[in-house]
Amino acid sequence: MTVNDPTGHAEALLAEHAGRTRDLNRLIVHDMRSALQVVQGYLGLALRDADLADKTRAWLERAGHGADTLTALASTLSDVARLESGERPFALDETAVRALLDEAVESVRAAAPRHTITWTPPEGLDATVRLERSALARAVGYLLEHATKFSPAGSEVTVSLAVAEGVVRLAVTDAGAPVAPDDRARLFETLEQAALRRERKRYSSGLGLVFCRLTAEAHGGALRVESDGVAGATLTLELPTVG
Repeated sequence: MTVNDPTGHAEALLAEHAGRTRDLNRLIVHDMRSALQVVQGYLGLALRDADLADKTRAWLERAGHGADTLTALASTLSDVARLESGERPFALDETAVRALLDEAVESVRAAAPRHTITWTPPEGLDATVRLERSALARAVGYLLEHATKFSPAGSEVTVSLAVAEGVVRLAVTDAGAPVAPDDRARLFETLEQAALRRERKRYSSGLGLVFCRLTAEAHGGALRVESDGVAGATLTLELPTVG
């Protein structure tokens, strides 16, 4: 498009359009968060009623979980937009990976009881990365969520951790459909990942894996995928260690 546009006018228009889209996304996310805070607040008040019937309490708790999920999605949408524009929205905290993994695995085990999540912490390993704890926790959660969402019920998800040459490698292996070589780069792009899901009749925005990739790259790391073409895939989050 720019070959016949020596003045760069088309590029300027595209940049302006991208800027307006980011601004609109931020406004939408702000309004979503405000509305969800109201919903969460009233749900919290309702759940304080000691006279609630058990069924009503269960419904309210399920609604609260849905509101929490939407709040997390809004935060991820905002962070992805900022990361794509070159911003770094996270603090540079020093975070111990092993303890965080323990917590993330237990949380997903509770949320995905139909899967077996195998996590054996390596003896004597206590790697630390320079990344905001909440951002790393979300990235790990998205990797585990992806593995359970697209793996058959009753299958195993394996989590492993290794450190070599100043790099932490956190790998999550699932038993879902294999990822073809031509699809591997698409897996970490927002629109392409959504297209892949539609092609396989499974629906997902793909924002979680995009968030993982952008977060890793913003901190000097990477997100990689390996698949033998037969079954399953391994997603590996790589981050530089501290020191």
